[in-house]
Amino acid sequence: MLLFLLTCLLACLPLRSPEPACPGEKTAVFVISQLTFSRELEEGVSAGFDLDDAVSAAGGSSGCGLADYTDPDGTPGVDNQFARVLPVLETTEAQALEPLIQAAVDDGSLLITLELGNVDAGITTPDSSDTCVDFALGRATGTPSMGTDGAMEWNQTLARDTLSPRSEAGEVAVVDGHLEASGLAVTLPVTILGHELLVTVLNGSLRFDVQEDGSVVGTLAGGLDQAELLAIAETDNIDPEVTEMVASLLDYNVDLAPNEAGTCQQLSITLQFVAVPVFLHEGA
Repeated sequence: MLLFLLTCLLACLPLRSPEPACPGEKTAVFVISQLTFSRELEEGVSAGFDLDDAVSAAGGSSGCGLADYTDPDGTPGVDNQFARVLPVLETTEAQALEPLIQAAVDDGSLLITLELGNVDAGITTPDSSDTCVDFALGRATGTPSMGTDGAMEWNQTLARDTLSPRSEAGEVAVVDGHLEASGLAVTLPVTILGHELLVTVLNGSLRFDVQEDGSVVGTLAGGLDQAELLAIAETDNIDPEVTEMVASLLDYNVDLAPNEAGTCQQLSITLQFVAVPVFLHEGA
């Protein structure tokens, strides 16, 4: 979140109608058409973000003693403990996690929108730049049109989901087709042993790059709240053995948001996505 220091300037300038911070008049909207978990590419390497501003080592004082990954570009401190949990889940009936999420995207029940407002020009090519746009994650409704190749069609019109809150990052810049935003939240379905759990990725950071064809490819990371996951597992008629497995995995892998006692309360997770341009109408 950007902080504005409006002290002497306000006192010294004559009163006038404020200019919009981001004066562009265009909008650009993309909808996530592919969504997957970011995995361990090789030992110690995974795409993602440094969510806690620390490079944590095994047994160290930060990250509750859990080692961070290194991004493929060489950036250290990547928080993505879910990449270590995922192989364990996939030894159970939870191996269909990604296909179920993709099915939710394809049938329209999970349409996450990337919404850019106050854009000066189109965000359509890798050299697109705009020093000040408003960015938010939203949701859309409707059954998306799919091409003969099974991929979501571009430039179709979807309805804005007015019942789901938008998660606003505020003012960001697009530089050579690259955007980064933080302070986001998004709710995702995660199915474990046949039970659908709705979990929220908190304090999310996102980046994307515009591709030559006008789509965007990006990464979204944040924390899953341990208490929320356990509460869902305990109240959704899930087999007690499953609840115990989830509790054990969390106890050994939470690495974010330490409380006053130094106990971490969130599990870091990273997702990767492809998004395509669409239009939104306000719906009913």
